[in-house]
Amino acid sequence: MSLCLKEARTDTGFYLRSETALEANINLVDIIGKGPAAVRAFITTTLLAASDESGLRIAIILTAHPDWPNAAPEPGGPVAYTLKIGQPLSEMMFSLPTATYTAVRITETFPVLALEINANGRTIRTNIQELSRLLSPWAVKTEADKLAAFSALSGAFEFPKPRPRREAFLSRRLGRVEPGRFDVTWTADAIEVPLFDGQMIPVELSSPGLTDAITPDDADAIDAALDAFLMLGPADRAAAGVPVLASCKDILEAIGADWPEALVMAAIVDPAAIWRHVFVREIEIKKDTRHGEPPFYILVYCACDWEEEHGLQLVYRGGNVLTRVGQQDGDVV
Repeated sequence: MSLCLKEARTDTGFYLRSETALEANINLVDIIGKGPAAVRAFITTTLLAASDESGLRIAIILTAHPDWPNAAPEPGGPVAYTLKIGQPLSEMMFSLPTATYTAVRITETFPVLALEINANGRTIRTNIQELSRLLSPWAVKTEADKLAAFSALSGAFEFPKPRPRREAFLSRRLGRVEPGRFDVTWTADAIEVPLFDGQMIPVELSSPGLTDAITPDDADAIDAALDAFLMLGPADRAAAGVPVLASCKDILEAIGADWPEALVMAAIVDPAAIWRHVFVREIEIKKDTRHGEPPFYILVYCACDWEEEHGLQLVYRGGNVLTRVGQQDGDVV
């Protein structure tokens, strides 16, 4: 199918004359979910749309707001162009430069979805991997960026490199550290924590992503953070009680302390008393090098009586400097 966008130039850009052109906020997943017949009907009646033979994938070039690739343009105002690709349960968007687009085709689906786009009299060959690298809406903002990236499309594809197999390693403090179920997590046996009167607490290790991943080479740094953390005792827990109590009162004030136990907690003056309402569940040793600080943090996750949904989180930078108290979100800053 080869369909032309009818367009006219104004002082501020391009707008579409065709009343059948669709705008970028269309939901392709919904169309795919209605079955192959609905997909065929859609692509035969819609400008610049194509599907694969199975009807499980749709590619379409759409008009969008210049600043928001998944939003409709202002009526009569300038437009940008978005390439949207829909598959069962997912959609991807890519920003395109201003051009005369006359056709889009899905040419392959294995090993990756590949496309041909006719633009300004040329046929551009590309694929989802290359589009994600060059024309992600978060990677290109200006028209010049889009044009340069679009000109670089060549259909290049690199097979993903297998990730190195993660091997268990030994920690002086934790013993054997095992790879977890996910690429960024590791597990170890529970440890006895003096900060909480010798309670045995489960341990997990993690990092924000593969680029910051924990490796066996980190064993000494992990042990150093744990050495510092396990030196903390009752006096340090008493000091932590001050911000914990403050966090409790902030939340109770925000939600309204109108049930009996909340009124009791809201009336606490001695920070030591707040620990009766805190229940330690897990320790996470997190590697995070993004903030220019010591790379290992120890996060203490707790249940608490004033915030049953989000709980309580304490963050110790380097293992022994309390830098954050608040609801659980896994962040170190």
